[in-house]
Amino acid sequence: MAQDLSLFLTQTIERELPSLRTFDDVRASIARGPGKWSGKNNPVTLRFVIEDYILHMQHHIDQLLGREHVRSYPGATARD
Repeated sequence: MAQDLSLFLTQTIERELPSLRTFDDVRASIARGPGKWSGKNNPVTLRFVIEDYILHMQHHIDQLLGREHVRSYPGATARD
């Protein structure tokens, strides 16, 4: 199952990366409407989604490694 997920993630990244590379800082900073990049009522930018995801993964890595300091991330406050 983990191998299937890894393959799916690899294929998704390969498929979407060319399109994502066309986003410059201006386009990535435009907030989209509800349900576009977030299921919440507050629109967020693509930049926020990507940066929040990276910090979210760091949060889980810190937890898995039992680090004393576990990274927080902006999206966590929206879910609490």
